[in-house]
Amino acid sequence: MQREFRDATICLSLVLVGAALWADSPARELQQRLRKVGDSDSFYWAWTDAWLDRCGATSGDKRYANVRGGECCPKSLDETMLQNGFRAKLGVAPIVAYTDVNAIISDRDDIRHRINRASLTAVIRKAWDEHRGVTAFTWHLGNPCASRTGLRKGDYRYKCPEHPNLVKSIVSGEVLKQKGGLQAGDDAPHLNWQSDPRTWYLGLLTDFAEFLSTLKDRQGRRIPVIFRYPHEMDGTWFWWGKDSCAQDEFIRWCRLTADMLRSKGADGQVLFAYTPDRCWRELGAPADGKLNYLSWYPGDDYVDLVGFDDYGIAKGKTEEEARANSAATLSRMRLVSSFAREHKKVAALTEVGCDGARDNFYSTIFRLMTADGVHFAFVNSWHSQWFMPQTEAGLADMKAFALKPSVLMLRP
Repeated sequence: MQREFRDATICLSLVLVGAALWADSPARELQQRLRKVGDSDSFYWAWTDAWLDRCGATSGDKRYANVRGGECCPKSLDETMLQNGFRAKLGVAPIVAYTDVNAIISDRDDIRHRINRASLTAVIRKAWDEHRGVTAFTWHLGNPCASRTGLRKGDYRYKCPEHPNLVKSIVSGEVLKQKGGLQAGDDAPHLNWQSDPRTWYLGLLTDFAEFLSTLKDRQGRRIPVIFRYPHEMDGTWFWWGKDSCAQDEFIRWCRLTADMLRSKGADGQVLFAYTPDRCWRELGAPADGKLNYLSWYPGDDYVDLVGFDDYGIAKGKTEEEARANSAATLSRMRLVSSFAREHKKVAALTEVGCDGARDNFYSTIFRLMTADGVHFAFVNSWHSQWFMPQTEAGLADMKAFALKPSVLMLRP
């Protein structure tokens, strides 16, 4: 109870202090810009891993870093050339680009993360300097009872049988007891056991805040970014999902995260994004205990962008089934758009993918993003096969989408 009271007091103090800082800040300016796009007839097409090579998943992406021994420094603005395969083929590139905190933050000293950290610093600076490009961070945070190398091992999907509710441990400060000893080997379930998840998490968050503090433009002003709270919490596949923690615990976790980053200087730099999956059916009310959109909502003081992930668009064994799935998406988009307008938030379709979809996937996305009642600033395509169609018809559909004037891109 004492910890909860102290956390609540700190939260209130930070909100009051931060309100003045937020009024005139890079994050506020970015939010206004994105809301203006959402209210227009155009939208940004965001890509995941647009600049880093799959987050440098094996050895780090050295294209934007100067690496000498164990030292890694970002290339200068003049040295950095934003490049990717899709830009080379079609001549367009994203203005909003996703990356993962796992690319740059680790609970061990890893050369891969040092290289990516330097490269991503250079990329963010270059994109902002060149075209006010926006970086959005997702975090596939490894389970603290099995944290190894994040994305490469899929620890974000691991669920510890001994301690199934680790969100509660993070927000409460509970120290865990392990049954059995530590095990060795790449397949060991507890290769990197963390007995104090809260301290472990806040350490990683502090490291991330330090990284954000280095993101400055030529005038020394902080470059704004989007940061997604743990996403798809209405699903069951992540260790922070609906079957692994209570809604009020998840809300406390989000608030702890925002307060920690703000206390480290990120207030006025970060837009905090609330992004469930498509499992919900109604908007609902905050913390109403039901499977509604707002069931995990941390509150207006902790959210700047609202959206959701949806991998059901244009999918189905028949055209009728695909249309029904897309219609359900449109209904959700209108609900979120209405909420965003009422609460002065940015709205976005934060993850989509064409894997398994019909060949009209991207033309369906265009129809949804430009439909009446939809005010979304961007749609983000996931990487790899979730980004690129696998048929000639699907590729033609995507290329036509990319060339539409209302799809905001970097163009020749």
